[in-house]
Amino acid sequence: MNSNNISWTDTLWSELIWSCRHESVQHLDDLLLRRTRIGVLLPNGGTNEMTEIRKICQQELGWDDTVWSREWERYQQVIARHYSLPGRGVSSASYDNAEGAA
Repeated sequence: MNSNNISWTDTLWSELIWSCRHESVQHLDDLLLRRTRIGVLLPNGGTNEMTEIRKICQQELGWDDTVWSREWERYQQVIARHYSLPGRGVSSASYDNAEGAA
């Protein structure tokens, strides 16, 4: 984390942590599209921030790598189906490269 804000938005990293702790988050799409709106505000659903988001979700929600992978896949499907132009979804190339380092 280079700053308190997520990318260029006014949303703070601490808001994601707070949501995980106090808002009964069940799914990644719930956290990023409804509770914090980061997935709507940032390009590609916030893919460039997924490494840090993963760390937060795994720590605060107790998600292991298997749960994270399932949630990431679900999130990509929701973005592609409901938040993208037809035929376009989340570009996961930058996150996939970083995923192996996590």
